[in-house]
Amino acid sequence: MTDIQTLVACRILQELGAGGMPFLLPLLYQIGMGYTPVQAALLIVSQPLAAMSLKMTVPRILERFGYRRVLLWNTLAMDGLILSFSAIGPGTAVWQILVQGFMFGFCSSLQYSELRGEDGASVSRRGGGASGDNASP
Repeated sequence: MTDIQTLVACRILQELGAGGMPFLLPLLYQIGMGYTPVQAALLIVSQPLAAMSLKMTVPRILERFGYRRVLLWNTLAMDGLILSFSAIGPGTAVWQILVQGFMFGFCSSLQYSELRGEDGASVSRRGGGASGDNASP
């Protein structure tokens, strides 16, 4: 599988799965679990906090593990996290919801950063990556 095929496949999976999460999670928290709109919003706050905390580390993650490897494993992690939200119910502890949200925000931010291409391109120019799978030809 070439880098462009990997990118396209991961982009499709990411858009199908994660594209609706910002709209669906508040509905889950309000309608499915009975939280107020303010409580549902507070449960979502962990996602942007994780996304902001990741932005400084994306180039180092890509250098260390390689663009393709991170893209594939992060896509699988995001799909698993999306699936894990189906296990949330009225009896789920708030801390568990916050941890899931933080992890999803982290993976989602990493995915968008990778798919945007800027970070991957900067790593490729340096010839970085532990696996060497992102080096320019």
